[in-house]
Amino acid sequence: MGDGEAMPTTTRSTKSILLFSMFWALYIVQSKAAFANGAKVIPFQLQTGLSALAALSVMMLPGVFRELRSLASHKPRLFWQLALANGLHYGVGGTLYIIGVALTSAVNAGFLAKFSMVTTTLLAWIFLKEQMSWRKAGAMLLMMTGIYLLTTQGQKLLPHTGDLFILGACLAWSVGNIMLRHGLRGNSVSPDLVTYLKPLAGLPVITLFAVALFITMPQSIPPRASWFNLPILGYSILAGILLALTWLYLSRSLKEGTASYMTMLSTLTPVLVSVLAVILLGERVTAIQVLGGGMVVNAGVWVYFSDIAYR
Repeated sequence: MGDGEAMPTTTRSTKSILLFSMFWALYIVQSKAAFANGAKVIPFQLQTGLSALAALSVMMLPGVFRELRSLASHKPRLFWQLALANGLHYGVGGTLYIIGVALTSAVNAGFLAKFSMVTTTLLAWIFLKEQMSWRKAGAMLLMMTGIYLLTTQGQKLLPHTGDLFILGACLAWSVGNIMLRHGLRGNSVSPDLVTYLKPLAGLPVITLFAVALFITMPQSIPPRASWFNLPILGYSILAGILLALTWLYLSRSLKEGTASYMTMLSTLTPVLVSVLAVILLGERVTAIQVLGGGMVVNAGVWVYFSDIAYR
């Protein structure tokens, strides 16, 4: 297992990762329900981001602004590193993923989004000096195979232009995670404070994307009525609360454990999404999807009970 302090830290990190995966899965299901009821991507993204910011403000006020000013004043380099990481993660990654989803198939999008596990683990090995081994590579291969079966039902992936955007999103998410882990590791900064930076840094990027889209392709902007649809706004607010909790436990998991441990164990998210989709949305799963989910769960158990991703 490692040294005597590894187990308590890993236990805390595991709890944070499982909560992160659970809230992320709930957010995905909530978003699917919103789009099924007529939500448009750009208004929904902006409304969800603002709702997440409001939820984080309620949870963290009144001290959050004072702590942000203190961090920017006493550790400006760390402040801007964390702000850039969050802008990359939520703003750039989220925007590229939206474009990719619009330009590829749902099967491709579901599978390729989890390629971030591979990019995060490799970047953590290169830049954070986290360990790489054949056992870790084997666990990653088992997880990716399980995710493939779970998200595609064994169908072939036909290449689309949008695939490149999703892979770009994975790279942005991974670079953001590595920068966050680097900033949180060895510094006394609160992971909850770092979470508050995510919508502050990411929403301007998404807004710039919306403005650029309006200028270049005005016909693609949803009608005004879709921006102020009260039933859809209810979906956005709930999604924003779930997104805020997702970010909160993502930051805590990166503070408490390695980046590779976080990204590998969070592959349980597609399994949770499938279970919730069956329960809440009435979707059906096939035998091959059950097989894929079982492979992901078994690989996650292997990662937890071994030391392959703890350092």
